[in-house]
Amino acid sequence: MTKPRPSYAQKLAVIKRQQNGATWREALAAEGVNVTIRTAQRWAQLEREQGAGGARDQRGGVKWKVTPSLRHWIVETCEGAPELSSNELQQRIVDAWGIEVSRAHLNRVRGEEGVRRQKKSTAPD
Repeated sequence: MTKPRPSYAQKLAVIKRQQNGATWREALAAEGVNVTIRTAQRWAQLEREQGAGGARDQRGGVKWKVTPSLRHWIVETCEGAPELSSNELQQRIVDAWGIEVSRAHLNRVRGEEGVRRQKKSTAPD
C-alpha cells in the first residue's frame, strides 16, 4: 500500500522547523512526514529558488479528455457512420474538438457504449 504524498502545508512545516533550528531528521519526525532528508532539502531549495509555492507537487497526471459531451458526440458520430475506423474517428475528433484521444481509448468508449465499427462492404459491384 502506498503512503500518501505530503501536502504542501506539511512540506512548509518541515522547512520552517528546520529553519528554526531542528535537524532535517527532527523536523521530518515531528511533522510525521516519511521522506528522505534529501527530498526535504529539495523542497527547501525549490521554495528558495522559485518562491512561495515552489515545493508544490507539479505533477498534472492524465487529463480527462473524454468529457460526457465528447462521449455523446463519439456515439452519435459512430452511429451515423458505423464504417468509420478508429484512425478516421481520431482525426475527426482532432478536427472538431482540437484534442487527441488515443485509438485504444476510443475503442474502449465504443465498447462501453455498444457502438462497434461495421467494416465497409468489399463485395464486387
